[in-house]
Amino acid sequence: MEGFGPLAAVVSRKLTPFHGADGADALQGIGQQCPSGCGNDDRRRLGGFEVWGLGFGVWVAQWSVFCIPYSVFYPPGQFSFGSETSVQLRSYLRTWRERIVCVVRRAIIHLDMDCFYAAIEVRDKPSLAGKPVAVGGARDRRGVLTTCNYEARKYGVRSAMPTFQALQKCPHLIVMPTRFEVYRRESARIREILSRFTSLIEPLSLDEAFLDVSDHNGDPEALAYLIRQLIFQQTQLTASAGIAPNKMLAKIASDINKPNGQFTIREEEIEEFMRELPVRKLWGIGAKSAEKFAKLGISTCGDFQKHSRIQLYEWFGKFGLELHSLCRGIDRREVEPHRERKSLSNERTFTVDLTSVPQCEARIPDLYEELVADLKKAGGEDRIKAIFVKIRFADFTRTTVERAGLPLRMESFLTLLREGLGRKALGVRLLGLGVRFEEETSSSTAQMEFW
Repeated sequence: MEGFGPLAAVVSRKLTPFHGADGADALQGIGQQCPSGCGNDDRRRLGGFEVWGLGFGVWVAQWSVFCIPYSVFYPPGQFSFGSETSVQLRSYLRTWRERIVCVVRRAIIHLDMDCFYAAIEVRDKPSLAGKPVAVGGARDRRGVLTTCNYEARKYGVRSAMPTFQALQKCPHLIVMPTRFEVYRRESARIREILSRFTSLIEPLSLDEAFLDVSDHNGDPEALAYLIRQLIFQQTQLTASAGIAPNKMLAKIASDINKPNGQFTIREEEIEEFMRELPVRKLWGIGAKSAEKFAKLGISTCGDFQKHSRIQLYEWFGKFGLELHSLCRGIDRREVEPHRERKSLSNERTFTVDLTSVPQCEARIPDLYEELVADLKKAGGEDRIKAIFVKIRFADFTRTTVERAGLPLRMESFLTLLREGLGRKALGVRLLGLGVRFEEETSSSTAQMEFW
């Protein structure tokens, strides 16, 4: 087995580095032998593995795991396999130029409940079936919608829309009050179902989460379908799913066949899929950013790919470097089961600058109602340590006013707003409200029970 550069053995879909002058059993229990003397480009099937003898090294692959040696220099010779239950791979690490690349293909599912709050209200009150239903601010006072069902969306109603505006679009809209204790209970039931398949679950809110099922023996598409069926059987609620090699693509995929569907983006399909994808679908791209890109002749990710990393950095700063990867479908973020949220905020960018304090104050109530609704959805009301107001002026400079200990009331935000506006005598392009959270301790487990 002489003559091989560095190699990593793939055992039960786990990467185990293999190296050493004396060699070792790299793959146990293969159950088949490859005859000695396999030549260049000769391939043999070894159980679940496939081994290629190449002039520059060896590839060992099992399903979605690939180990690719390159820049390898080794003494001439051929390889042979030992006993019937193992394959001995001896390598001679005698030069600093020997290197190896190991790539593990991930399988990520983004699960998104369909109109979660509204669906629960319709389920619990069957007379609402087939009617436009929203959840959020009541009809007789100022408020914003937390969510709405698909019947309401046909009229242009959407989440985070002021209630009065939604009623103008759909006068017969049925607006239900929020019942977060019910939503949390259902969320916990769904979370229990997900935990049967993987421990790598990153909740984003009560109604959506990422799952890393890379180590599961089942097919990711079949797993997503099974999860959705179990959720419906136990809750009578539908969910949509996206399956892809990374989080960004999985989230994009989950929206394609909504409601009550799923979509898969495979590794070999990413290049073609991204080429025609609208930039608006990328993480971090809002309507205003999309308008700015359109002025540069960029409407799809394929348009982005025509520009170099340097050019994107000159245009968009550090975010341009992220865009260079995102427009190619590259997202290296891991699924983080214990990711702790440090803040929650919202903001509005105005097409015409606000030029007076009263104009700015008039925008706060909608932002406040939306923030409170998002906060209830995220379930972090009991961990607030500070509130803040962010302002971007007409010259694109930004200021933030933050205070600890103030109550979560609209008057508190108005006080911070007035202080921030006093820092510059300029028009205002953007306003935002937010809260910062206390760090969770080991004894603070209530939030971990829910999404």
